[in-house]
Amino acid sequence: TTFQALKAEAERQIIVAALERNDWHITRTAQSLGLADHASLLKIMRRHNIKGRVDPDT
Repeated sequence: TTFQALKAEAERQIIVAALERNDWHITRTAQSLGLADHASLLKIMRRHNIKGRVDPDT
Protein backbone atom coordinates (compact mmCIF):
# COMPACT_ATOMS: atom_id res chain seq x y z
CA THR A 1 0.00 0.00 0.00
CA THR A 2 1.40 3.35 -1.02
CA PHE A 3 1.49 6.48 1.06
CA GLN A 4 -1.06 8.07 -1.31
CA ALA A 5 -3.47 5.17 -0.83
CA LEU A 6 -3.14 5.36 2.96
CA LYS A 7 -3.66 9.12 2.87
CA ALA A 8 -6.75 8.76 0.67
CA GLU A 9 -8.27 6.14 2.99
CA ALA A 10 -7.60 8.31 6.05
CA GLU A 11 -9.26 11.29 4.33
CA ARG A 12 -12.26 9.14 3.40
CA GLN A 13 -12.65 7.90 6.99
CA ILE A 14 -12.42 11.46 8.35
CA ILE A 15 -15.09 12.69 5.91
CA VAL A 16 -17.50 9.80 6.60
CA ALA A 17 -17.07 10.17 10.38
CA ALA A 18 -17.73 13.92 10.16
CA LEU A 19 -20.80 13.34 7.98
CA GLU A 20 -22.15 10.84 10.49
CA ARG A 21 -21.55 13.26 13.40
CA ASN A 22 -23.53 15.90 11.49
CA ASP A 23 -26.36 13.58 10.36
CA TRP A 24 -25.11 13.84 6.77
CA HIS A 25 -25.86 17.59 6.64
CA ILE A 26 -23.35 18.74 4.00
CA THR A 27 -23.04 22.42 4.93
CA ARG A 28 -22.77 21.72 8.66
CA THR A 29 -20.16 19.02 8.01
CA ALA A 30 -18.12 21.34 5.78
CA GLN A 31 -18.18 24.00 8.49
CA SER A 32 -17.15 21.51 11.19
CA LEU A 33 -14.15 20.48 9.08
CA GLY A 34 -13.14 24.09 8.43
CA LEU A 35 -13.76 23.86 4.69
CA ALA A 36 -14.56 26.98 2.69
CA ASP A 37 -18.07 25.86 1.71
CA HIS A 38 -20.26 22.87 0.99
CA ALA A 39 -18.97 22.67 -2.60
CA SER A 40 -15.50 21.88 -1.25
CA LEU A 41 -16.91 18.96 0.72
CA LEU A 42 -18.94 17.72 -2.26
CA LYS A 43 -15.76 17.73 -4.38
CA ILE A 44 -13.95 15.60 -1.78
CA MET A 45 -16.96 13.28 -1.52
CA ARG A 46 -16.98 12.79 -5.31
CA ARG A 47 -13.25 12.05 -5.28
CA HIS A 48 -13.84 9.29 -2.72
CA ASN A 49 -17.12 8.09 -4.27
CA ILE A 50 -19.08 8.92 -1.10
CA LYS A 51 -22.71 9.24 -2.17
CA GLY A 52 -24.79 9.06 0.97
CA ARG A 53 -25.25 7.28 4.24
CA VAL A 54 -23.19 4.13 4.51
CA ASP A 55 -25.56 1.26 5.29
CA PRO A 56 -23.64 -1.66 6.80
CA ASP A 57 -26.54 -4.03 6.05
CA THR A 58 -26.16 -3.79 2.27
